[in-house]
Amino acid sequence: MLWKIFNSVFFSTMFSQASAVTLLRSQLSDPNALCNDGSQAVYYHQQDVRDASSKVLVVLAGSGYCSTIEECSLRCTEQPEPCSSPGAQILEKEGGVWSDQFSPFDGHFKVFVPSCSSDSFSGRRI
Repeated sequence: MLWKIFNSVFFSTMFSQASAVTLLRSQLSDPNALCNDGSQAVYYHQQDVRDASSKVLVVLAGSGYCSTIEECSLRCTEQPEPCSSPGAQILEKEGGVWSDQFSPFDGHFKVFVPSCSSDSFSGRRI
């Protein structure tokens, strides 16, 4: 019985203290960083870049990909959201890697890169 009470108090305290991480939208300045629909690609970062430490966590969001012009055209017609730059100025992320409590990424400056180009984040060598 005592063990059940301890677990109940411990876990409710541990998980109730988790708070959301606020991320701000920034546009990429490279003119080649474009989404499928031609909009400029964006990324989100924690509020104050000056708080960035030597530890940075970059999360690349996947949303599937296409490999031909026809596939991409069909994909973006049927599902326009993953083919366009997100419009939200602020994102709130919580739990998992976003948590600053009980996470191996506690103290990391966090960056979120949404996918909007339907590629596999493999890049392009110039």
